[in-house]
Amino acid sequence: MGKTVTEKIIAAHRVTGRCVPGAEIGIRIDQTLTQDATGERLQKRRYA
Repeated sequence: MGKTVTEKIIAAHRVTGRCVPGAEIGIRIDQTLTQDATGERLQKRRYA
């Protein structure tokens, strides 16, 4: 059976660990959505 969209995204961004249920992994993050006292802000990491 094929992988789900979530499994494909995690596999493409995995840096450390194994993609098995319950295992801890490290992933590379493209962007995050954060909120602070001044409101929401979208942060996007740019790769060289």
